[in-house]
Amino acid sequence: MVNKLAPLRFASLLMGIWYMSVATANKFAGMLSGLYPEAGKPKFIFGLQIVSLYDFFMLFVIIAGVAAVILFALSKWLQKLMNGAR
Repeated sequence: MVNKLAPLRFASLLMGIWYMSVATANKFAGMLSGLYPEAGKPKFIFGLQIVSLYDFFMLFVIIAGVAAVILFALSKWLQKLMNGAR
């Protein structure tokens, strides 16, 4: 989709940015996996204390919910930018 929607003169640059975003997402996933709770060692992220598996997995629910709200809010604008490409 990146190659399809990118202007011709920026296609290679935007593909590079796409791969950098994948690398950044993998780094973020590794950081989140470091928050896995260990016995007697609470971990903190954004002021939330993670002490159980429930807390750990609720973090992913919250992140997914925030991302969904942001994407829903931007969906009309993004569709307009795509100029009807599917």
